[in-house]
Amino acid sequence: MNDEANLHSTASSESEAIASDAMRGLRDGVQVASDTISDASRKATAAVKELGDSAYQFGSRTGARVARQVEAQPMPSVLLAASLGLLIGLLLARR
Repeated sequence: MNDEANLHSTASSESEAIASDAMRGLRDGVQVASDTISDASRKATAAVKELGDSAYQFGSRTGARVARQVEAQPMPSVLLAASLGLLIGLLLARR
């Protein structure tokens, strides 16, 4: 009976060691996944911020260019805007 108790104790110890190793591996895997997700999130945030800054700069430059054009040639600018407004109005009225 003593051999049976030793065998049971050894099997139990080995099972606990396997379970402990599995938990450690699981924790390590979760940590790696968490680090990877955090890194990807930081990179995505930086990319979106850069894109937003670029879009803002483009809009500012375009607005300044349009303002200069309107100041330089006000009558053609007004006629162009009125023509576009009329065209859009006609297209929307067909619906």
